[in-house]
Amino acid sequence: MARTRSNPAVLAVGVVAVGLLLSSCAVDPGSDTQERTIEPSASGAAEPSDTATAFDAPEATAPAPTTESSGQRENPADDPDLAANLLTSLDTVETVSTQEGETTPDGDSIERTAVWDYTRTPVAARVESATNGATDPLVLVMLDGVTYISAAPVAPGRWVTYEGAPPNLDDPITRVRELLSAGPEFTDVGRFESRGVEVTALNAIVTIPDAVPSTTTMEVYLEDDGGLHAIHYSSGLASGLIYVEDPADVPAIEAPPAGQVLSDQEARDLGLVP
Repeated sequence: MARTRSNPAVLAVGVVAVGLLLSSCAVDPGSDTQERTIEPSASGAAEPSDTATAFDAPEATAPAPTTESSGQRENPADDPDLAANLLTSLDTVETVSTQEGETTPDGDSIERTAVWDYTRTPVAARVESATNGATDPLVLVMLDGVTYISAAPVAPGRWVTYEGAPPNLDDPITRVRELLSAGPEFTDVGRFESRGVEVTALNAIVTIPDAVPSTTTMEVYLEDDGGLHAIHYSSGLASGLIYVEDPADVPAIEAPPAGQVLSDQEARDLGLVP
């Protein structure tokens, strides 16, 4: 995303804050038949949870449709153009929601939830990040080329702002494009149910030599019409979930009220920037 003008002082606090919001990759939902919710964990592994969230993991369900001629279940993984077709389908994605978790090199556990709106130019996003179970998450909003970062706990209800996108904050679709562009070979791992929709799960292990870590486990969920439903991916100590959303089903991304945005001098007086 192109940046227009940056205030160096505000950018300094932005870089620190964004460090808590960045993520690598995501989740292996497993293939058991018990109903459960997957929460990205610090270990990168899927963990059952008794708490329902908006990110319900697919559960095993009925067999997939069969072809009329053979009676055998159709296997999307047999399509040699699958990765290319998935890449093309990303062009029509309007909104996604994500949930991610990771452990930093310092041992901190970070959990993030976000909504990304691709109908806006530049792309808009609202990201909430909690470190070590904090109940007052750091919030970042990107809208109309401006980034807003919550000033809590120093100044609850106030925001630091600068023009442009946070450095190195890749949106989820960008990450998925990188994985699909590596030419993964998918394996059909069965039928599942997610949010009341029956989907087919396709698994791949993706290797990108220049990436750290270089190996990512990726699971793609397709609806019966071939539409992309969700993506789970995991790599190293990070994990995450991406769901393709109808824009009407997610909260609109809005800028904070102008009266809550700190001026550069106010931010300096509070010690939020040098």
